[in-house]
This record gives sequence, C-alpha cells and structure tokens, in this order.
Amino acid sequence: MKVGATLSVQTNDAGELFGLRFLQDDDNGEQNLVALEQRDGKWQASADPVAADSMETVRSLTIKRNAASELAAARVPADIRNQLAEVFSDQFELSSLKAGDSINLVYETMVYAGTPIASGNLLAVSIQRAGQLYQAFYFAHDSESGAFYDAAGKPVKKGFSRQPVAGARISSGFGLRKHPILRTLRMHSGIDYAASAGTPIVAPADGELVKAQRESGYGNVAMIRHNGRLTTLYAHMSAFGKGMKPGAKVKAGDIIGYVGSTGRSTGAHLHFEVRINDQPVDPATNALPTPGLSQTQLAQFGAKRVALSAKLNLLQSIPANVAMID
Repeated sequence: MKVGATLSVQTNDAGELFGLRFLQDDDNGEQNLVALEQRDGKWQASADPVAADSMETVRSLTIKRNAASELAAARVPADIRNQLAEVFSDQFELSSLKAGDSINLVYETMVYAGTPIASGNLLAVSIQRAGQLYQAFYFAHDSESGAFYDAAGKPVKKGFSRQPVAGARISSGFGLRKHPILRTLRMHSGIDYAASAGTPIVAPADGELVKAQRESGYGNVAMIRHNGRLTTLYAHMSAFGKGMKPGAKVKAGDIIGYVGSTGRSTGAHLHFEVRINDQPVDPATNALPTPGLSQTQLAQFGAKRVALSAKLNLLQSIPANVAMID
C-alpha cells in the first residue's frame, strides 16, 4: 500500500479482526479492490457481489495557523486536499490562508459494504479568504469527465492550453468503477483517450521530461514535470517522439510519443494521468482546458449549484468545525 491509501479494518465487539479492504495498485493506472474476510477461522477473498455506493461527505473548518495540516487533522483525504489546492490555484495559493479564514467542502466518499474505501470528486467548495468569498462547483459534462465552475457557471480554472490527443474522445474517466470484463471494483487513476494507433501525443504544457522508458504495466511510458508539484504521465505508447529522453525540455504542442497498445492494454489508446505531489487527481478538473457551458448545461448546472450551495451555507452558519455530516 502507498502513502495516502485507505485501509478499512473490521473488528467485532471483542476487538478481533475479521475483515480487511483496500485498493491494490496494479502498476497499470488502476487499483483493484481487495476484500479479505475471516470465515470459520480461515482467511479468504470475499466472493460477495461488488456494490460500491457514493456518499456525500462534508467538512468545515476555520483556519488557526496552517490550512494543509488542519485539513489533514480534519481527516480530509489526501486526494481531496490536492484537488482543493488546485481549484483556485489560478487565483491564490491555499498556503496563503490565514487565521480566521474558513473552508467548507462537499465531496464524494466511495463506500463498499458499509466502509469507506476511496474518495471521489470534490463536488463543491467555498473559501472565505481575507473577507472575500471564493466558490467552485463540479459539473459533469458526461459520464466520464467534468470541471469546476463558479456560481455564475464560468470556468474557475484555465487549465492547460491543449489536450494531449487533439479531438479524441475520453473513453474511460477517472475514479472508482466496475471493470466491464472482470466485474471487479477498480480505481482508475487517469483517463483513457480513444484514438487509433500512431496518433501523435503532444505535451499539453511546457515542462521537463523526467521519464521515458518501457514498463511492464504501462508499456512505453513518459512523464513530464510541469512545476514543483504537478506532473503528467502518458502510457501504452507505440513509440516515443524524436529526442524524447529524460532531461529534455518540452514545449506545449511538442510530440512526445504516439498512441499504441504496449504493456497491459487490450487495444490502442492513451492512458493519461495528472499527479499533484505524486497523488493522482482527475485530469479533467485539474489540468485539461475547461469548456464553456451551453444554455442547456447552464440550466442543469444551476439546479445542482442550488442544492450544493444549501449545504455550503449550512456549514457556514455552524459556529464550529464540522468533521462529517452524513
């Protein structure tokens, strides 16, 4: 298990261990749910049907000294903290919050058999900073991707200048989902672009190539560091672009490789990851260009915003830090 992973432990009233659940990284951009149970004195993998539910979780806190450490102390998961740090990064750094500033959050918690196993999307956030209110609401464009918008439906984040595969469709989104073939529960740590073999893959922003090698799971994989905390990863490539070696400087639009099916892959596609402080986050909300909303989408967004705003307003009115409301 890696730093930041969630281990669910089940014990009986006598404190005896009888169940463990965690997500195991398969070195291929996915994590598989491992469910172990003790039955009749023997440990075995659970054969129960996979059923994961999404629960809205809220957190509220007033900053005393340090936002990062206090969010961790409030048991806000690492991936949600990283999403939060990026939502308003075009406007201010989370570390700039001072004593008296406040944060209210609504986010998804994925629950399996009654126990939390992973986090989903950050759904809504409001931050009071130096007397000014900042808000962001998640809106799903389709079943695979979405982005953050302010209360008026305007994009909160600019994002990269381009996508790694021009005009390609996102065939598999980020997050917890049931594998279509194996029927097992999996956490997808990136997004997949459906594209034909040989399609050019370009750098979506300037950076430095820190990895370009062959791996068993990812196949031909490249990684670009864009700043001190943000990196992007490109997997299953058929070949690397010219001059793409570790240490190479890349500009937005440079060809870093070509779509393929190397490694553990069932067909030609690009597996694309965005990592913040080495923690995978949803590329659609943290890095990719944010599209504007149509009139129909604005109406749908407005309805969702009203419901989420009510929860944020409730948190704002409570004169105490809130750990969780189910």
